[in-house]
Amino acid sequence: MEGCLEIYGFYRPIIKRTIVGMLCVAILTGAVFSRKAVGTKEYLSAEKQEETGNDIAVSKMEKIVAAESQEIIVSEPDKTVMAEAKDNLAEKEEAIIAAESKVNIVDVPKNTVVDEAKDVITDEPKDTIVNESNDIPKNDTEESEDAKTDIAETATPFLIDEAGMLYGINEEMLDCRSGVLELPSENCVGIRSHAFINGFTDIYEIYIPSNISVIETGAFDGIDNLFDIMVEEGNINYTSIDGVLYDEEEITLLAFPAGRTGGYIVPTQTERIAANAFAQTGLSVIDIRDCGTLLIEDDRAAQLVRCEQ
Repeated sequence: MEGCLEIYGFYRPIIKRTIVGMLCVAILTGAVFSRKAVGTKEYLSAEKQEETGNDIAVSKMEKIVAAESQEIIVSEPDKTVMAEAKDNLAEKEEAIIAAESKVNIVDVPKNTVVDEAKDVITDEPKDTIVNESNDIPKNDTEESEDAKTDIAETATPFLIDEAGMLYGINEEMLDCRSGVLELPSENCVGIRSHAFINGFTDIYEIYIPSNISVIETGAFDGIDNLFDIMVEEGNINYTSIDGVLYDEEEITLLAFPAGRTGGYIVPTQTERIAANAFAQTGLSVIDIRDCGTLLIEDDRAAQLVRCEQ
């Protein structure tokens, strides 16, 4: 026994070291295995995650493919529907055009339709309508106003014959409150002798337009208060010198206003005094510069002439 103890005591340190060494080896071995196990677990976990990621990717791809297939499947019917809608619309348009063409196509000839329309419009004759309007009675005031309007639009105080010569004046229509009588500038070419013989005491001036080309002798007889005879500048047959009527050359005195009194000095360029030029004059004397060169055809003027030479 004591021998065993001695042996144990001798080998005790060695045994302890051996046990400790074995424990250390066991611990180290366990650590290595645990590390390997952990690494394997981590590896497996990573591989699993990779597989899971692949599965997710595959799932996503499947969904995308499925969605695309659905879009394709859905879009195709839409195109079909649109094509059908277009076909239906085309059919409707054709039907509308056909209906309109049917409406425009009339079995009855156009002339018949026009004749029927005319018959409808002319069922009531125009004469009937006019007669109905004429049957409406008018009072005296309306008739007189209509007559005045017609006269104002068409009538004129000047009496003109077929030759365009003024031969008289309608005194009721003549308005000469200004004292100036302007002869017509249209549809009149001249003035007949004694056109104013009825007497017009309220006329002090006569205006002769350019269209007057003929003035007969004694045309202004009867206008006792006439003071001026004026002629438009464009007149190629007559002219006026100080209100006295001369020919276009200003050498023949044709008519002197009857309303003037006192004396009158004949212009020096005057070569002739026409007959009846002073017949109605109220002058007391006519002064002439040179009686030897002046031809006097008017009897009244010859009685009143006073020559300086």
